[in-house]
Amino acid sequence: RSAYGARAEVAHKALRNIPGISLVKPSGAFYLTITFNDFTLKPTQTLKVANDGARTITEKRVASFEPHKQDKRFAYYLMAAYGLCVVPLSGFNTTLQGFRMTLLEENQEVFTRTLAILAEAIPAYLQS
Repeated sequence: RSAYGARAEVAHKALRNIPGISLVKPSGAFYLTITFNDFTLKPTQTLKVANDGARTITEKRVASFEPHKQDKRFAYYLMAAYGLCVVPLSGFNTTLQGFRMTLLEENQEVFTRTLAILAEAIPAYLQS
């Protein structure tokens, strides 16, 4: 539990000041939930995807997403652009838009890199 608590603290500090999102530091959970603030997600937002094949697949797939599943669109672009997989909240049958990320990564370097990717990708996506 202490390891999850320490990772939750690090993740919360790394992401809490990003405009357009909200998060609550978990206590006892092995994941962190990040929600997008109302009206921040739009069906035109993207991330730069360097791999042409990944970009084509992503663009084709997200074109059919329903308006209430724009968090899923973010998750697909995040995976295509950075190779980072998160779980969209719309998959949990909720009206919240956001995602969950795990706190299970024991390698501190990998965990820190994951947070750096999110700290870069979230603002880039929201500003696109």
